[in-house]
Amino acid sequence: MITLEGEITELTCPPNQADTWRSMTIWFPETKEHIEFTFSLDDIKKSGLTEGDILTIKIDKKLDIDTLAQDLLKID
Repeated sequence: MITLEGEITELTCPPNQADTWRSMTIWFPETKEHIEFTFSLDDIKKSGLTEGDILTIKIDKKLDIDTLAQDLLKID
């Protein structure tokens, strides 16, 4: 299982969709990357998440590196 902890750095309105969607940017210090997610406005309001909140994301998935490498490199 992979666990990443990040901070919400920005909540923005996507162009022309301000009434239905919000983009949430999360900074993950462990990977030094920003990742942007888009959620419905209703989901954001229900969650109560705001800029500065800390999130923990858990990924529970088995990863086969050999298969991934073959797919990426088109190895037969």
